[in-house]
Amino acid sequence: YQPASLLNAGNLTVLPGKNLTLLGGSTINTGQLTAPSGTITVAAVSGENVVRISQTGHLLSLEIKP
Repeated sequence: YQPASLLNAGNLTVLPGKNLTLLGGSTINTGQLTAPSGTITVAAVSGENVVRISQTGHLLSLEIKP
């Protein structure tokens, strides 16, 4: 399998204090990302990997395994 590409050309906004994550095989942002008092993460994961996202204790973690 091949990871999917992600393209954002829009305006994405989350509520204050919240997080916004874009994750794909390749990730392109030509729009606007807004996360007041929060965190914005844009990540690309190529090849055959497993990505695990968890919110234990409401903290976002990212684990990539080949």
